[in-house]
Amino acid sequence: MTTPEESDRPKRIVIVGAGPSGLSTAFHLTDPDINPNWRDHYEVDVYQMGWRAGGKGATGRNADACERIEEHGIHVFGNFYFNAVRMLQSAFAEIDWDDGDKYRTMDEVFLPSNTSSETEYVDGRWQHSVGVLMNSPGNPWTGPVDLDERDIVGRILENMDRILAAMMATKHGGDPSLFDRIMGIFRRLAGDELERWADRIEQYLDEHNRDPVPPNKARHSEMVDQLAELARVLGALHLELPHSTPLRDGYIEADLIVAVLRGLVDDDVATRGIDAIDGENYRDWLARHGASQTTLKSGRPQALPNTALGYECGDTTAIPTMSATAYVNFFCRWVIGHGPGGLFFREGTGDTLIKPLYRLLVQRGVRFHYFHKLSDVVPDADPDDRSVARLVFDVQATPLGGTYDPLRRLDDGGLVWPNRPLYDQLAEGVALQEGTELHGRGYDLESWWTAWQPVGSLTLEAGRDFDQVVLATPISTLEHTCSGLIERSDDWQRMVANVKSAATQAVQIWIDRPTGEIGWDQLQGTDRYLGGIFAQDLTSYCDFSDLIAEERWPEANRPKGLIYLIGALSDPDRIPPFDDHDFPRREEDRVRWMTVQFLRTIDGLLPNASHSPIDPRSFDFGMLVSPQPSDPPSRGVNQFAQQYWRANVDPNERYTLNVAGSMQHRLEAWGSTFDNLVLTGDWIYTGWNVGSFEGAVMSGKLASLTLTGAPGLDQVWGYSFLQASRPAPPPPRLDLTATT
Repeated sequence: MTTPEESDRPKRIVIVGAGPSGLSTAFHLTDPDINPNWRDHYEVDVYQMGWRAGGKGATGRNADACERIEEHGIHVFGNFYFNAVRMLQSAFAEIDWDDGDKYRTMDEVFLPSNTSSETEYVDGRWQHSVGVLMNSPGNPWTGPVDLDERDIVGRILENMDRILAAMMATKHGGDPSLFDRIMGIFRRLAGDELERWADRIEQYLDEHNRDPVPPNKARHSEMVDQLAELARVLGALHLELPHSTPLRDGYIEADLIVAVLRGLVDDDVATRGIDAIDGENYRDWLARHGASQTTLKSGRPQALPNTALGYECGDTTAIPTMSATAYVNFFCRWVIGHGPGGLFFREGTGDTLIKPLYRLLVQRGVRFHYFHKLSDVVPDADPDDRSVARLVFDVQATPLGGTYDPLRRLDDGGLVWPNRPLYDQLAEGVALQEGTELHGRGYDLESWWTAWQPVGSLTLEAGRDFDQVVLATPISTLEHTCSGLIERSDDWQRMVANVKSAATQAVQIWIDRPTGEIGWDQLQGTDRYLGGIFAQDLTSYCDFSDLIAEERWPEANRPKGLIYLIGALSDPDRIPPFDDHDFPRREEDRVRWMTVQFLRTIDGLLPNASHSPIDPRSFDFGMLVSPQPSDPPSRGVNQFAQQYWRANVDPNERYTLNVAGSMQHRLEAWGSTFDNLVLTGDWIYTGWNVGSFEGAVMSGKLASLTLTGAPGLDQVWGYSFLQASRPAPPPPRLDLTATT
């Protein structure tokens, strides 16, 4: 029974997890623009295992290694990340900056790039190609917001026009006659209509701009047939000149775009809703809509699922998987987004994105409780009572004075996330340093396999300690923390069985020369190489050399290049129990030596990285820069020992996948089936439904909507994109009309 005192007090909201989704939930619950009187109605507490916020976006500065930035992997924003960038923009406008903050504007912290690249093994040789990410003028934090289905056809036509122009302008290999040969072949294949192709595209674009509509059969079937004929002609041109990389790339890109557009039109996606095609794998869907075998065997169609680390069980020997819904959603959002195709982060993910969000939330009055690892979400003992009764946490460490300040100041006054706990703030600080799990120094309190034992337990009781719970932990943690909920709900059982995840691996290497000297051309401005390499365990790469300026290397030992590599990591046939404390070390050793073998055959990705006359495929390990050079110097592959690598095998680190048929099993933020439990994370239904920072932010907005009614569904930008109508959210859980 609720007493008058209990009904008058502010409600208590507990958020479990301080990753992007938990931070987004807290941000929107306390946003003065949409919940201006929140302090009168509720309090917000966030519980987080380990010593930092950020989840898979967490960053750690290594004070023992020149304050280098150590990440979970490659992170980049797309030009359609409206929810994420607008949240950051609001945070930047509200936060109380201090003298140590160098970057305070969106233009300062986001670095644009429009370059893409791919490395494939084609016809018995490695082929490295450079392309353009889909982009448009502007940026996603100014100008119009949201995604308009009516823009899809127009942007596709603009990209087809770009492809055709680029192919006709190709001059390859220094042979001045090649362009004339291409023109002659093209004229022979296409007759006198060569110049008319571009005119037709312009005509279609003019018609579309006069009356823009989403893709549909009545308006676009004939146009798609014409574009398919253009793709056929480009394919014939490619067969005439099979060794021209630009011509092959142009044909494949055009053929892929036409297949997507035909699928949108023939499957009537705009009317039926994009979830109607979720039961089909993207490759089957593309083939059904005319993608050629040349295209399907290339790396280009795999670029999006590879970006999303779509390898079931982490098996990179298989073709990456993704549902047709996720694939087309990804493709269309990128096509019609605003601004550069990619946005990179000035100080790394954690210090650019997570740090200002955390600081602002503390400034607003949100309370953070670090070193609390959720062990059990306990439903009410009465099976007819659909509520959570208790939250049970393992207390990992005891902050001195009761609170923990997770940020550390550099010598210049800048605040950063450390790569390990700040031991001087913890009662157990000395003992915690005795472990060897954190690359040889300290127990890893972010690992479920740590040998460190909890120093206590905390139980939060419904009605006393919380009124609503927001579960912001990844999908892979639920089987370990929510068994009671899963047993009670068929929906939970289907979700846990069908929404899958994969372990991943990440590597960073610092080198003594610019990447342009080992095979990557110098690009303009902040553009950088970002792409996929297929037939390898590490399947994506990116040039992050700009981050060296934010690290603290001595001038005499300063690197000139920095490369990130990531990939899925194959699961063992049996994932060991958490009392096998050595499992993470074994997986990290596996990543280390797989990376060494990868670098021994790096010529396809970095053709000038070898300096051996007898081993031209191998990376020259002498180029690696060590933060603590040994005496005598290390030799050969031993020089890799001071680079950075990690195996993301913990349940909270695994990447959410988008396998065919899984969308229907994602629960909504308000669909937990428990009255005082709200769900958030990139694994719930967001309308975007791809593992990403944007998906996590959208889920946090949906969690806030569930509790307070704000923001409105129309302010969760992209939730309704290409969607058939969905049931409206239920009334808000909290009554904000009552006074306290």
